[in-house]
Amino acid sequence: MSSLSLLARRAPIVVCCIAAFSLTTACGGADPQVPTITLDGTATDSDLAGLQPTVEPDPGEDLDRAESLSGQPAGTPVTPEFLMVSVDDHSNMLSVVVYVPRIFEDGGVCTATVVNTTATLSQESPAEADASGTACGLFAFSLADLGAGTATITATYESADHQGSSSPLEVDIP
Repeated sequence: MSSLSLLARRAPIVVCCIAAFSLTTACGGADPQVPTITLDGTATDSDLAGLQPTVEPDPGEDLDRAESLSGQPAGTPVTPEFLMVSVDDHSNMLSVVVYVPRIFEDGGVCTATVVNTTATLSQESPAEADASGTACGLFAFSLADLGAGTATITATYESADHQGSSSPLEVDIP
């Protein structure tokens, strides 16, 4: 193989290396916070020393919680929401999980009420602040206490500072 053909075969590699070096230099050099990884895909401990993982918070999530803690005056209406509603004819239970979004407080009272043509059933539960708002817990109603047909479920929340009701939710009772 002649030296001219060897040079022609290596020329694209040399040009790519020079271009990469030029771009790195023109952009201010390598970032000292980015570890150098060798061609075999490994990095040494010294490459990784001093690096701290960073997690960028969702700005909307922190803002929602901050606004709800600081910006809700006493008497602000709230709307409880249903996280889960389950009619289980094997266990003969209607299960309802309720929470109140955007309010993070302990000491309130949640009430779930189920109404159909044969009965009106209500249960209360103390509310507790959690990561997503104010948790009301699980309400469990026996299907034996309700007649078959459509039932309407509503949830209410009341504390010293806030109160409100959910939109009604209809379920079929077997």
